[in-house]
Amino acid sequence: WGRLAIFSFVSGGGRGPCLNFGASVATGRILTFCHSDTTLPHGWDKRIMNTLEHEGMNDDELSTLRIARANSCAFSFGIDTSREGLS
Repeated sequence: WGRLAIFSFVSGGGRGPCLNFGASVATGRILTFCHSDTTLPHGWDKRIMNTLEHEGMNDDELSTLRIARANSCAFSFGIDTSREGLS
């Protein structure tokens, strides 16, 4: 993935200021926000790269490559409600 850095945001104010802080210190080409309880599926980074690598191509070019245009990414979500997961 390249360089990985972890920064602590301690100024408070909720999620918005925290995400803004993260974006302000990011140096890579792609920025992904995840919650601390997020478990990403295998290959999540390649899925994002595949979605973004065709940026700027028109629909005809994408159709020739048999690629559907994507404008967002999403992952399935679940909550572990077992006793262990809630403790």
